[in-house]
Amino acid sequence: MKIGMDSKVYPSAKLCYRELISIGSRVIIDDFVFIAGKSGVFIGDFVHIGAHSLISGQGAVRLESFSGLSSGVRLFSSTEIFDGDNLTNPTIPSTYRKVKSGPIVICRHAVVCANSVIMPNVTIGKGAVI
Repeated sequence: MKIGMDSKVYPSAKLCYRELISIGSRVIIDDFVFIAGKSGVFIGDFVHIGAHSLISGQGAVRLESFSGLSSGVRLFSSTEIFDGDNLTNPTIPSTYRKVKSGPIVICRHAVVCANSVIMPNVTIGKGAVI
C-alpha cells in the first residue's frame, strides 16, 4: 500500500488487497471503513472517508483530490445481475453467475452524502453533491 504524508487510517478501518491501494497526502479514513477493491483503489490528496463507508468490487475506484464520502456511503464497483437466468452470491462458482463490474470515479471537490449507494460505471462530476 502506498500512503502519502500526514494521512490517517484509523485502527478499526479494514483495508484488503493493500497492494492495490494508493492513498494520497492528508487523507483521513475513519474507523469502521471497509475497502476491498480487486482492481485497485486510488485515493487522492485531502480526501475524507467517513465511518462505516464501504468500497468493494472488481472494478477500479478513484476518489480524486478534495472529494469526500460521508458516513455510511457504499461504492459497489461490481453487482450481481438478478435476471432469473443465473445463480447469485459469492459462494456460487463464477460460471453460474452474471456479474456487472465497472469503474467508479468521484471527481475533484465532489461529495457523496451519508448512506448513498453508488453502483458500477458511475462518474460523479467535479463539485457535485450526491
